[in-house]
Amino acid sequence: MEIEMKESKEFEPVLVKDNVYLSEIVDLQELQLEFGPTISIGFKILEGEFKDKVISGLASANINAKTKLGIWISSMGFKIVPGQKFEMNTLMGRKARILTKAKPRMYNNQTINASQVQEVLPAVEEEKISDS
Repeated sequence: MEIEMKESKEFEPVLVKDNVYLSEIVDLQELQLEFGPTISIGFKILEGEFKDKVISGLASANINAKTKLGIWISSMGFKIVPGQKFEMNTLMGRKARILTKAKPRMYNNQTINASQVQEVLPAVEEEKISDS
């Protein structure tokens, strides 16, 4: 069995203003956390003051129409079909708008604020239709 050797990554806290940012998925990781299998998705901000900063979003590795991961995938244009398998790598390079929120987090034995992805929205805002 072959296993690819990878460079180890340390968690680097990133703090941006709570806002909505156009982003691109640049990293996917499968993690085992205390509540079970989890997917970490790295979103690189594509424009503005925080361009090139990568903000992570965590979601349980469970896909259906009501789970966080299912809602995020749907917002990127994928249809949730019960019983069908989903290849997570198809998300790499996909663009989306992300809503960020700073939350306290432990880092080097200190509590610091770090931004996290709260919501994933379609890359392009839907046009508003006026009543006039």
